[in-house]
Amino acid sequence: MLPAASHNVMTLSRDSGPAYAWRWMAACGVLCIAWLVRFYGLADHPPGIWFDPAYDGLDALRLMQRDGHTFFFPTNGGRESLFIYLLIPSISIFGATPFALRLVTALMGVLHVALLFGMLYDLPSVLPETTPLVWHMRRLRLWLAVNGSLALAVSYWHLNVSQRAQRPIMVPLLSVAVYWFFLKGWYTGRHRWFIFSGVALGLGAYTYGAARLLPVILALAVLPDLVRAVLRGRSGGQMPCLHLQCLGLGALVLSAMLVASPMIGYFVAHPGQFSARAGSVTLWHYVHEPLQIAVEILQNGLRVLGYFCCLGGTSVSNGLSDYPGITPLLTPFLAIGFLSATWYRYDLFHRLIGLWWLIGLLPSVVTIEAPHPLRMLVAITPTAVMIALAPIYLIGWLKRLQPASKWVHWLPSLVALLELASLPVTWHAHFVRWASALDTRRANDIAALSIRDAVLRYTAAGAAVYLPMSRLKDAPLLYYLSGLYEREAALQPSPAEDAIVVIAPDRRPTDTTWARIAGRRITILPPLNEAGLELISAVLESASATPLHTPDGDIAAWVASLEVDLTRFVQLPMRQTAVSFGPMRLTGITYPVTIDLSGAVQGLPVICYWQANAPMRDEYEVLVHLVDDNRRAWGSGDARPTGWVYPTTFWRPSLDIIAAQHLVTLQTETLPPPGRYWLAIAVYDPVVGRRLPLRDTMGGASDTYLVGPLKVPLAPPNETLWQQAFKPNVRFGNVAQLVGFATDTWSGHSGEELQFVLIWRALRTPTIDLCTCWMYMANSLQVATHSRSPIPIPPPSGRPAS
Repeated sequence: MLPAASHNVMTLSRDSGPAYAWRWMAACGVLCIAWLVRFYGLADHPPGIWFDPAYDGLDALRLMQRDGHTFFFPTNGGRESLFIYLLIPSISIFGATPFALRLVTALMGVLHVALLFGMLYDLPSVLPETTPLVWHMRRLRLWLAVNGSLALAVSYWHLNVSQRAQRPIMVPLLSVAVYWFFLKGWYTGRHRWFIFSGVALGLGAYTYGAARLLPVILALAVLPDLVRAVLRGRSGGQMPCLHLQCLGLGALVLSAMLVASPMIGYFVAHPGQFSARAGSVTLWHYVHEPLQIAVEILQNGLRVLGYFCCLGGTSVSNGLSDYPGITPLLTPFLAIGFLSATWYRYDLFHRLIGLWWLIGLLPSVVTIEAPHPLRMLVAITPTAVMIALAPIYLIGWLKRLQPASKWVHWLPSLVALLELASLPVTWHAHFVRWASALDTRRANDIAALSIRDAVLRYTAAGAAVYLPMSRLKDAPLLYYLSGLYEREAALQPSPAEDAIVVIAPDRRPTDTTWARIAGRRITILPPLNEAGLELISAVLESASATPLHTPDGDIAAWVASLEVDLTRFVQLPMRQTAVSFGPMRLTGITYPVTIDLSGAVQGLPVICYWQANAPMRDEYEVLVHLVDDNRRAWGSGDARPTGWVYPTTFWRPSLDIIAAQHLVTLQTETLPPPGRYWLAIAVYDPVVGRRLPLRDTMGGASDTYLVGPLKVPLAPPNETLWQQAFKPNVRFGNVAQLVGFATDTWSGHSGEELQFVLIWRALRTPTIDLCTCWMYMANSLQVATHSRSPIPIPPPSGRPAS
């Protein structure tokens, strides 16, 4: 414990020998606590990882395995790239494990604590002594640094985000550098500090959306000083250092723009990506009445304030729902710190701290799921700063009231004791209650760890393992396996010669698409036919199938042995095609020629077979619509080919054949009537928001390719009509047979129209559309009627849309 501060301790910017030793001892003590809390159980408390960090790991693996530099990943809501690049060294050393992801954010958490210690210890020496409060800050700056960094080190809020393995923690880390260096430049007039601040501010553009608040906070904090200086100059007064400060601000803005210019250029070219993620979670995206929006914002504000005393996060990934972000013991000091910063708002430092906290909370106030610890993470640093400033504010006020009182010098020690006292409670809440909770373990998909270990065990023994795509595409399992096996796609690979094992979450899987893991490769196969699916169901339902358990005793999957390789049951293309959409080539397609509306509730299965013409840096989507002859859409099955399992950025030109299945969902309110339909296929680039151009072998240009026809058949004749019909059984060549017809009763009046119902049986599909011609004669009156054949006749298998 540090000694109580006295009037003759640490009053100079250059420390004496004892003060220097105390500083390093205090810094090492705080960092040791931060290190211990963040690295304890980093690999398995809790075991597994949840889907958002796993997606970041998958993108890091993509960069490692397929290259392709990018500033922004538009998938999974859109993510800046800096954090993903920082994951690469950790994954390279420790493999695709939860520890590799958490290690990066744990180190950032410790670095954040260290930077805050340095900022709070250094800034009092450069602040102008305009009030007695600054004198107290200088005298107690070691306590200020200890209490601020220790509040961060033992914070439940900071501990959770440090072990969460997600990029938002980069924002408060960089914000310390931005404002520390800015204040040093502002008060010393040295331009290098402005440049350092600008570089840190520019790097924020590559971290997380909340970093866009940092320049807003800075501008609002500086603006009053600039306005006062200008007004003082117009009234004939002096503008001290305004010229140097304006030059420094210019250097800050210029350096920030230079560093952030690639990301700025990206958003200028792709404006939809700038606010897509933030806009999807705002209150007004779900509530449209202004009064209701105002009520929700007010309620969110109260929930956010509750996070600092009595409320927890709203989801299991954000921690316990009943444990606040900071210990309630420190809540009074936070309130004192904020009120004091508001009171001293005329001073730039205090105004910056207050705005930093208020604006940092806004993203959680105006979005759903409040309080959301990640969205308001900008406010975590000023929270710690205001807790550390609170005893210094109290000392200043109490000294004015009772100059002779000496007990007030123990207030900083009291805050430090309360912070240390909260550590055991925080430890128990995070590592015992939250990490061991069943909901937490399931949210981190511990079943994926059991499946990963089983796959490793079987493939190490030489077996081929089959996994359903619905389980493989889950981000945690795909992340684990993608770091161990290379991914590829093949139309019909060579059958496995050794043991064959199927691992599935259910004993009656509904998946038609499976992946084979053998040797060191994951092979994405085309969907299986009915015989292959029945074989899988039979072995999984047999007595030989064994359950695979998680450490908690839940069944993670079922394991069974196969006698034959499933590669012989894959569905090959029904029709060959040769059309290209930019870097993608459609080589074949399989689809149902006849649409059975009674069985189309689950969607029409359409399989597109693709190859890459060139390496791709973007992840495209394939649009598949069911349209009629008038191009009206009756169903859609848009999807990314194979999803995350094998996105277009992984496709290898001339090596892979990717079979991607789409389920075309029909409109439920209006089913398509009997007639002829087409599959309209296009490739969409979500980054630029437009379709890729199409080129076919005939040189046609468009963006949509029509394949078909498909038909919705006429309903069979009802029993009454069939009984009343005349049955001639007349054969018309080898095309069709007229098996029955019925007509209205003719009254004998001239000009009367008669309606015929013809009942046909198709003998084969003709190559052209046919029509029937009827001549009816009665009493020298001739009535001729023509009707189109009810049988849709296909043109060539595919053509560009006109």
